[in-house]
Amino acid sequence: MAHQTISISEGRRRLLELADQAKETFERFILTRNGKPELVVLNYEDYESLMETLEIYQTPGLLKELEQRAQDRAGGRVKPRSHAQVWRG
Repeated sequence: MAHQTISISEGRRRLLELADQAKETFERFILTRNGKPELVVLNYEDYESLMETLEIYQTPGLLKELEQRAQDRAGGRVKPRSHAQVWRG
């Protein structure tokens, strides 16, 4: 994914522009203070995706379980079910 590195002071001046650009183009911005990275501006969808990924990696056994389920689907050991079928039991 593309990103731009800009100073915090420039980021402050351009905040609305950066927010629009992040939302529309999924661009990420690294804001620096004295040349060192301090903040990241990214759209909410990317943030949610990152949080979900962190949760998967931090939950013991979840990654292995997801990998096993993917293998089961690929191997034809699991039949797809509709939303209605899942909730009926």
